Amino acid sequence: MNFKLRWLAAFLVATMLMGLSASFSRPSIIQQMAFCAPAAHLAGFLSGAPCVKDGDNYRLIGSNLDLTVVPACAATDYFCMMSGFLSLLAA
Repeated sequence: MNFKLRWLAAFLVATMLMGLSASFSRPSIIQQMAFCAPAAHLAGFLSGAPCVKDGDNYRLIGSNLDLTVVPACAATDYFCMMSGFLSLLAA
């Protein structure tokens, strides 16, 4: 693949990811399933606290712990922004 085509493809992917990031201003099912749930379950596994689904959020409840993991904690915007940036760098 020549350089111009590779750069154009990376630019389109970066633009798409930035647009996707902008659409995550409110919690969506993709944001909850792909980002929030894994972050909450990983935190539950590492802390030993059970992870319970509470509406759109996840709660970690332990003897000295009461933590709510919301979609805003999942770094969705950061992931999309860094993916777009790294795809431009790869081109």
